[in-house]
Amino acid sequence: MLDSRAYTEVNAIISALSIHKRNKIPEKVRANIKQKMDKSYVFTIDCNDIKNTILLEDTKKILSVLYVDYFSTYAEREIATKIEKDRYLKEEQLKLKRFPIDVFEKRIKKYRGNG
Repeated sequence: MLDSRAYTEVNAIISALSIHKRNKIPEKVRANIKQKMDKSYVFTIDCNDIKNTILLEDTKKILSVLYVDYFSTYAEREIATKIEKDRYLKEEQLKLKRFPIDVFEKRIKKYRGNG
């Protein structure tokens, strides 16, 4: 689950966008962000110094998804998809190393009476 403060930061950033860019994000998505944000968390963004703004890690994750889904080019989406697929495969390989399948196969064979 993502930090609700991240949604507050994302909402502030979206609000700072031009109307043209803001409208690229569907209203339903923006409403979902507003619903999930922490109403008591105060976040302000200095549009003149955005590079030095400290953001939560979850904010960066949400912004990355929004960028890929609504602002990126086809080529950028292809690259992002490949990176995500590679990351997923590496995680699955690590899981297999930590929890070898043969352990479960032995239990299944034993349960079925084959081992």
